[in-house]
Amino acid sequence: MDIPAQDLAAIETRIANWLIGPARRSCTPAEIVDGLVERLVAAGIALWRVGSPPPVGKPMLCFQG
Repeated sequence: MDIPAQDLAAIETRIANWLIGPARRSCTPAEIVDGLVERLVAAGIALWRVGSPPPVGKPMLCFQG
């Protein structure tokens, strides 16, 4: 599915504004992932699977290169 560039820009702006505003201030990490998925699917972006790793006790030990 192709999303016109103008629509894609509007979708990106709405999601970014939500992420840096209400989501950052009042949502748990799980609520942020749920909200992001809901917004992407509502925008017509198909998601088959979404995952997030569990928190790491020592973040410097877990990295990807």
